Amino acid sequence: MRRRLAWAAVAAFIALITAAMLVESPGTMIEPSTHGTGRNGYRALFDTLQRLGFTVARRTVIDVPPDATVWWLETDLCRERDDPSAWPGMELAERGGTAVALLPELTRRRCHLGRGVTLRTRPHASDTAGGAIAQAERRLDPSGHVVQIVKALPGWRPVLHAGDGVLVLERPWGRGRLVVLGDASLFANGELDRGDHAVLAVDLVHAYGAPVFDEMATLRHTRGAVSHLASSSAAPVFVGLAIVALLLAWHGTLVPPRRLPALADPTPRLDAFVESIATLYARTRDHGRVLDRYREAITAALRRHFAMAPDRPVAEVIARAGRECPAHTEALALLETGRTVGDAAALRTATTTLDQLLEEVCR
Repeated sequence: MRRRLAWAAVAAFIALITAAMLVESPGTMIEPSTHGTGRNGYRALFDTLQRLGFTVARRTVIDVPPDATVWWLETDLCRERDDPSAWPGMELAERGGTAVALLPELTRRRCHLGRGVTLRTRPHASDTAGGAIAQAERRLDPSGHVVQIVKALPGWRPVLHAGDGVLVLERPWGRGRLVVLGDASLFANGELDRGDHAVLAVDLVHAYGAPVFDEMATLRHTRGAVSHLASSSAAPVFVGLAIVALLLAWHGTLVPPRRLPALADPTPRLDAFVESIATLYARTRDHGRVLDRYREAITAALRRHFAMAPDRPVAEVIARAGRECPAHTEALALLETGRTVGDAAALRTATTTLDQLLEEVCR
């Protein structure tokens, strides 16, 4: 019964794990976010601004006030084609807020933010880059970092230059403004402590206000295993395996379980052994030898009780028992010299006397 319960518990556990793998996850935070602690995450940026006293937060753009400053971290900012609903930062800027886009590394050197807004980028390796942010002169030292710069297009105002390109630029949009940082990796955990990267982040906060990091762009809806397999080319293979498993299970229900016959000679138990020894003793007629063996057993029990070595002489054991129970002279004499017993009644009387001595000593 216990074994069946254990197997049922194991099966239930495996079923729960399998169900958790098959059910679709509502969302998983990926590395490019302010929760990420790896080299490409932005947890160090969030914690640094928070410890400097800036009121930074994480939420969706729907929850922020109209005049808030929201930062978007690289993921899902740029599209290959123009999309009117690509970047929700434009809606925020139209309501009077400041939308700051931190661009990822672009392979096609073109970033469509939506609604006809397109940026072009190219890498620029430079030791220094200078510019002005909020009337504060700062020097940016990328320390050998390959900076991705943005080409300033009509309608955009350069804010921070990097060599012959622009690292930060802005433009008015609706009642607010759009701000673009050409290289988000400057603020990643693995790069924030290099050069003046942290200073640049602080300057951006001073210029545009304490940021609210929009984390909806860093959430991914993960598909369940069933939906993934159903849309993959390996779906027929897994369907065949499932059919084979069902056939094997059905075949197992048709074959009755094997039943082994009971053992004809079961393993002897302790009570059976004791009963057999007692039967042999009861049938014996050598009562004197039985008494000698009983005296040896009583002597061994007294040695264990007195914590004596197994090879201590019988005389020392009897002397110790005499000091403990001086009134049992008959039992002590019987233990030392023995007695001639001719029948079962005399044997029973002698063993009773020895039992009383042992009981008195061990009390």
